[in-house]
Amino acid sequence: MQETPKNAVEFDKLGMQHYEAGNYEKALIAFSRAIEQDPNFATAYNNRGNVYSIMRQHQLAIEDYNRVSQLDPYDYTTYYNRAGVYEEMGDYERAIEDYGRFVLIYPDYVAVYYNLGNVYFKIEEYELAVRYYNVFIQLQPEFAPAYCNRGVAFSNLKEYKPALEDYNKAIALEPDDSTSYLNRGVAFNNMRDLAAALGDFNKAIELNPDGADGYYHRANTYANLQAPEKAIVDYNRALQLEPELVAVYYYRGLVYKQKGDMAAARRDFQQAAAAGNLPAQAELSQLAVEN
Repeated sequence: MQETPKNAVEFDKLGMQHYEAGNYEKALIAFSRAIEQDPNFATAYNNRGNVYSIMRQHQLAIEDYNRVSQLDPYDYTTYYNRAGVYEEMGDYERAIEDYGRFVLIYPDYVAVYYNLGNVYFKIEEYELAVRYYNVFIQLQPEFAPAYCNRGVAFSNLKEYKPALEDYNKAIALEPDDSTSYLNRGVAFNNMRDLAAALGDFNKAIELNPDGADGYYHRANTYANLQAPEKAIVDYNRALQLEPELVAVYYYRGLVYKQKGDMAAARRDFQQAAAAGNLPAQAELSQLAVEN
């Protein structure tokens, strides 16, 4: 029979036991009791913040991490944890600030450079994203997702040669991951190497037959290859898997328009336009003028 905790440290230990067992509600109770026992117990605030973060109660997590920063400004783990919550909340500026504070105190923690690369990627600062991915890859050269992400950043900068090199490296490290094939296919498509793009999309679908993106991108390639029937089959499959993929309606509408099926084209443009797709709205306006 477990003894009742007698002080803040013992309640914190009990909270960690519940946390590690995945009993988050009980962990919250224990960490809160630890804080009641000692309102200046920074570790308990940090641990409770971690539980709130897992439970996606972001504001409560931030409040606990803020309290830790007040009690111990040199507790670098709190900056890292708080940055992760800000990133999940979409507050990328604050996430970057906290990751930066963390790096100043603990520059040897490799994962922070990957996280910084991801945040800069999300705000479309691709050159800065590449810079941080470079640091991470230099320190941890066998992590395939870093090459894949850096490849996408290069692609968005229209630097396709280093992008392809990164996708190739990611595939060499994780040959059964469809993501790198998919992204390399997009790069080939942008480079107008449609045969290579088609091969990569085929492989991505083979590895992940339930992923809508593979069918969507292969459909675009079929459309560029003037194979409208195959394109429509793939667009249909993409929508079966992910009905909210708005771009599919727009591009399928273009294929129907090319085929001369204006009724089907209008239906797709209307579906896309209703979701805020501006090119689809323009197509509808053009159809209205022509008719």
